[in-house]
Amino acid sequence: MSNTHARVIEFLAGVLQVDIPSDISDLRRREFSDWDSINHLRLIMELEERLGVSLDDEQAASLSSSRQIEALFIKHRVTLPDEASS
Repeated sequence: MSNTHARVIEFLAGVLQVDIPSDISDLRRREFSDWDSINHLRLIMELEERLGVSLDDEQAASLSSSRQIEALFIKHRVTLPDEASS
């Protein structure tokens, strides 16, 4: 697993306020009951703030996995802090 993906999992755990195993290769919304509609809205708001962009409804609705979120961070060149060094 890439360092970026590990940090995305940490980011998701923080937003969703749950423990997520660090070795998970891809967290998918439909397979994770804590990623419900309310938490999805929280996630979208946090992503928009972190990325400095506004996601349209289609983009927001289509985000359904940690790999897709990782791709957004890479596309927008967002770096996540290394939790071990903070």
